Amino acid sequence: MVPRVAEEFCVKCSEIIIEAEITPMSVSAIDMQMEQLIKLLKTKYSQAFAQFKTPLWRGWSSYRSEVGTSTTIAVEITPGTRKSENTSNYYTEILDHSPYMKGWPKRSESFICSTERDYAKDFGKLFAMFPANGTKIGVCPGFDIWTTKIRLPDLDVEFIKEDQCLLDFNRWMHQSLYFADDDMARMIKHAATPGFQKRIHDYNMNFDAKDFIPMLFKAFSPARTEFKLMNIAQVAALAPTKHEVWFSSKCLAMSEKTWLTLYNKLYGSTEHL
Repeated sequence: MVPRVAEEFCVKCSEIIIEAEITPMSVSAIDMQMEQLIKLLKTKYSQAFAQFKTPLWRGWSSYRSEVGTSTTIAVEITPGTRKSENTSNYYTEILDHSPYMKGWPKRSESFICSTERDYAKDFGKLFAMFPANGTKIGVCPGFDIWTTKIRLPDLDVEFIKEDQCLLDFNRWMHQSLYFADDDMARMIKHAATPGFQKRIHDYNMNFDAKDFIPMLFKAFSPARTEFKLMNIAQVAALAPTKHEVWFSSKCLAMSEKTWLTLYNKLYGSTEHL
């Protein structure tokens, strides 16, 4: 999800973190009629439609400019490029370029959603998100990516000893290693500077600075982070546990009101929701 108050995502963290919405986006249909919506659900979104009771959820703060007006029923939409604001984007660059993440959706080109409806609503107007058939979905081990544990066993780093989270890693990269840029090409260039090499030797005298970026790729690998790559049915089966998820395919974004209307039509009641 898009973090705002960090204490919601990581114990012992109190900084305010805000990320930008995805922009620009490609919207192929605004204010769909219900008949069109049902037809789409039964065809190219049939796999997600089969999991209608447990959709992915996105709280959309800028929905008026990106997915239509307050009366929008649903939109068929494709993600653009997302970029963090007021926080560094290291993890996105690492995940996007890591050889361990081949075949995964790129974080920078993905919708960030939650399996938990009540959690997603804190971030804006609620939309049920139905990915296109065949979509691969990245799944975080916890309710937010900021809770992910980052382990760098080759270095003597205090936050790793305390087994803390991604936010601590971000702070370490920026405040201790002085990575001013979170673009991968510039990160690689910075890691080759004499100043960086001196700082990294403070954590391990025998560590070769040229191995730093490959080490980060390994630290963010699925084996270390417990990220999972799943299909639509597998993600639906995770309910009721809370997970942040991401995917880069086209999807059908349906307002919560529309979802409740269809739910009532399909299952006869929404009383237990």
